[in-house]
Amino acid sequence: MASSASTDTYQCQHGGPGELTVESKRVFILSFEHNLTQIHKQVIVGTPYKELVAAELVILEEMVKKNKGLVNISLVRLYFGMSIDSLLKGQLEESKIQARAGVFLATYLQHGEKLWEIFKEAPEIQKHTLRDMHLGIAQINNDQSLAKLLNAQSPCECLQEAFPTLEG
Repeated sequence: MASSASTDTYQCQHGGPGELTVESKRVFILSFEHNLTQIHKQVIVGTPYKELVAAELVILEEMVKKNKGLVNISLVRLYFGMSIDSLLKGQLEESKIQARAGVFLATYLQHGEKLWEIFKEAPEIQKHTLRDMHLGIAQINNDQSLAKLLNAQSPCECLQEAFPTLEG
């Protein structure tokens, strides 16, 4: 996991909120990173991707339930901005984790507290109701699709400049 440096001010925010908002979200981000580190230490190499993503989502669910006041569109933008920054630095796995957090938090903002009930529904119903989340998480698994997803979330042209194939 990245250190707290991932929440420091970027030269370009990639659509994320400014410094003051980042500071107010720092504890949430650091707690998520710490909890993920604990999970990753316990995960055996070769753990299926779906199980790893599920573990990340469980951690985020617990954190969202405890910190509802911090979960807003600026936190979503912050995670996408951090993901773009990580991708530009060549930290692919870190970028994917941050992008999945952004997708999950956006899904929470879309559905609110009903999301916890949706998670209890049959997988077929979940896939329909949470279609955008499932599509986003699937895109994140593919490097090119990850860059396209992040490019769509950012008003800046940083990714297009780094990866000209994203244009068009």
